[in-house]
Amino acid sequence: MIGIKGLPRNLAQVRALLHAHLEEHRHLPESTRLRDLGSEKAVVQDYSGRVVFELLQNALDRATGHILLRWDRQRQILEVANDGRAITTQSVDGRRSDIQALLSMHSSSKSAGESIGNKGVGFRSVFGAGSQVEVWSRAEDGHWWGMHLQHPARFAVAVDGWISQDAASFYVPLMLSAQPELDSEHVTLIRLQDIKKPEVVASIEASMAELSRGPLAFLQERSALGLRITLSVAGEQDVTHVIDAKNYLAMAQRHMAFPVEVRAGTGLDLDVADVRVIASNDPSNSRYWSYLPTEQPAGFGVQIHGDFYLSNSRRHLTLRKLEGTGQATDPAGWNATLVRLAAECIVELWQTPEVCLAETFWEYATPRACTCPHLKREVATLFWQARGV
Repeated sequence: MIGIKGLPRNLAQVRALLHAHLEEHRHLPESTRLRDLGSEKAVVQDYSGRVVFELLQNALDRATGHILLRWDRQRQILEVANDGRAITTQSVDGRRSDIQALLSMHSSSKSAGESIGNKGVGFRSVFGAGSQVEVWSRAEDGHWWGMHLQHPARFAVAVDGWISQDAASFYVPLMLSAQPELDSEHVTLIRLQDIKKPEVVASIEASMAELSRGPLAFLQERSALGLRITLSVAGEQDVTHVIDAKNYLAMAQRHMAFPVEVRAGTGLDLDVADVRVIASNDPSNSRYWSYLPTEQPAGFGVQIHGDFYLSNSRRHLTLRKLEGTGQATDPAGWNATLVRLAAECIVELWQTPEVCLAETFWEYATPRACTCPHLKREVATLFWQARGV
């Protein structure tokens, strides 16, 4: 790890940094405590149910060769580790350090053009699953260091002037001493413990199952080729996806220049927008994706990725009503434009031998197999235009 910019030299430097952070935050006024705690609670509620996807997203922004997602229901532990860039404690090239992003609200050390997520809030989805999390990484000397975060957090000694002693998680990061049990290739680990709520357990297991099924081909543009993603569930056989491997029937894609007005309205920092549609080997769970799956069904047995404008929780993309004159909730009707391109891709896929000869083709190449009315209308429009109607 020697020579990598921004890393702490050793554990003592991390300990000093966390101590200084604690001292600074215990002297903040009541108004600031209340604001930060309220903001964190709102984020936790917004992102609740997406903890696996959000932690995978963060790992993808760092990993170079391997990501491990490990779930143990009996021990009530979820772990996400990667082998990429360790957590920085000092700013690099004008960017805030990773630890500054972790220990503040609505801050990120990532840029939109090179990462899937960059708002600095998705990490806090962990607190929708459990109240405590450990963050582990390596110092320049190769040793592990770790910190414990809890939501809500409390200082060991009551803070004068605070009406309540509850504070945001990042107010009270505590240094850890025990070492994690991981292969030497990994350099960063997020460990969520004491996961007891039945609905959270069900959500984690559903997310792990969905990722295990794949395909994860939409990650090719934003991750290292050849990246291995291993999904490990206690008592089951591990599943490993290799990002550049083709595990689907066929893919169609479209590109378009990213309009200036959409950039201004969404904050998306792109030059070219991408839409890709996959006819997968398992057409039973069609979704919209933005690199990782949303919770919004698509249709026709395909998986649809696009540079969509998503809700804050990244669960859904917003689309204007098909009837009426209501204002579009996606800036400049951006999502509708991408759905229209996706429809072109679907019609193109239906003309490929791999898709047409699939046993399930006629089961899904029908309006009855599309739950998204916008997508259904766009595909139908293309057929009308082809017939000159």
